[in-house]
Amino acid sequence: MRTKVGVWVDYRKAIIVAISDKGEKMSLIINRPSSGKLNIYYDAVMACIRDEESILIFGPVEANAEFKKHLETNNLGERIVGMVTVDNMTESQIEAKVRQHLLK
Repeated sequence: MRTKVGVWVDYRKAIIVAISDKGEKMSLIINRPSSGKLNIYYDAVMACIRDEESILIFGPVEANAEFKKHLETNNLGERIVGMVTVDNMTESQIEAKVRQHLLK
């Protein structure tokens, strides 16, 4: 089984939950707002999920849409299996959301 990932993304941080037959792994990427470069931040997140089979994106609507467009621009749009708009979530809620959507 290839890895499936859920990415909770906003302008400050991205939390990536990867699920594979070996278990689950959570990663955190922090955006440094002083840089003012969202593309660099989105590139860093994308680099962590580039080889994954399925990608679920969730978080605030603006960041979701921008990150989805970034993935599509980099030929990863066909791997997006869904987008869910949510505002604030705890890490436990993020893990549960990823399991709910990707382990159906």
